[in-house]
Amino acid sequence: MDTKRLKLSCKNSHQCVAAALAFVVIGPSSHAPKAAGDPDLTVQIQQVASNPVLTGAHPVIYRVTVRNLEDESAPSVLTVVTFPNTFRFETPVASGSDFGCFGPLAIGGGVSVGCATSQVGAKAQREFTVQAKAPTAIDGASQVFTIIAEVDGNNTIDEEEEGNNTGTVTTTVETRADLTASVSGSATTANAGSNITYVTTLRNIGDRATGSWGIAYLPQQVEWNSDQSDRGAFQSCGLTSFGGQHPGQKILCVGQILPGAQASANIVVKVPSSLANGTTQVQYSVRADPNDLVTERSESNNLAVANTTLISRADLRITGSETHKCRILEGDCFFALTLVVHNDGPGPSRGTILRVSLPAGYVDALARCPDLDEYFAGGVCLAAESGAQGCQVNCALLGIVPGGQSLRLHIGGIAPLNKLGTRLTIPVVVDPSPGTVLETNEINNDLTFTFTQ
Repeated sequence: MDTKRLKLSCKNSHQCVAAALAFVVIGPSSHAPKAAGDPDLTVQIQQVASNPVLTGAHPVIYRVTVRNLEDESAPSVLTVVTFPNTFRFETPVASGSDFGCFGPLAIGGGVSVGCATSQVGAKAQREFTVQAKAPTAIDGASQVFTIIAEVDGNNTIDEEEEGNNTGTVTTTVETRADLTASVSGSATTANAGSNITYVTTLRNIGDRATGSWGIAYLPQQVEWNSDQSDRGAFQSCGLTSFGGQHPGQKILCVGQILPGAQASANIVVKVPSSLANGTTQVQYSVRADPNDLVTERSESNNLAVANTTLISRADLRITGSETHKCRILEGDCFFALTLVVHNDGPGPSRGTILRVSLPAGYVDALARCPDLDEYFAGGVCLAAESGAQGCQVNCALLGIVPGGQSLRLHIGGIAPLNKLGTRLTIPVVVDPSPGTVLETNEINNDLTFTFTQ
């Protein structure tokens, strides 16, 4: 192909690309006089996926079919596919059996890819595919683009018919909203009687504005505190019956969210003053567009959850009295403690331990928990075993001490007569390992008895 021929054949941008690629791929052209039985090439281009295609560089695949309608083989066939210049490509941009593809080349107002094959046989066809990426931005919410495929655009092959060498396909590119939900700011634990604030946020990470709404699903153990809640950037937030079956309250928040923007609301809930089980784990959730009324890029990121452990804490304290006496004839001394374990908190106390530390030489004489069906008294030390440090009596209350109730316990000790006149200090503590029982106050768990035997 000489430059004069190239210039004469380059009547538009498509032919310019065809001429340039033909010169590189096929070589200089030489036209023979047309004769009966010449090949006749046609081309068809199809979009593999259906319309619309989303913005944001989503990949789109096009299938190009080159056919030879006649009985004569067509050698060195070049096909050029031209896209609007807002489409993008990645390597490899095209592939197909016996096709070598080149480009993309930016010429004029388009971007073109050329694919050449050694021949298309008589009554035969060959295919290749081109993959492009949709524009990242378009005019308006939807825009239609035309993609052109042209075979032998520079007329280097003598054909029976030259007027059927072009095929087109239209691609509709649309913007879409994409709503996401998130929950932040809430504590992982909350005490009975307190408030929990759930910062509930809907974001639009798409490229189309949308009127959006989200529903917050409250745990059935809590109630919405409308006085403390703040709708933030939402137009409104309030109780609703929409959103399907749910055992707890539902809060509907409505707003308009532009691309790249967000709306947040502070949803405040009230934890009841007491919980029957002491601790309960609950789940707060929020779903954007729960009825799928908004067409989105993705529906899989519309749900967010937050887990909170509700704690109804106990508050243990001890009261009691003591009696002591020495029996000369029996040769020993004894004391008796009457102890009352109170639970002043709203929550129950489980695994409650009462510990009495006896002085050296004393042994446990009596341990009774009359208000319990079951009890266990352990850590009993005989005089020979107590040594200089004395011993401890632990009474484990296997039952539950409900909030607002108390249990009575009697415990006594016996010592040799030689303890007569000894000043004794007997400390008593409930829940001796802090944290075993969840309490609102740990500083009132001790009581000390002091007397002279």
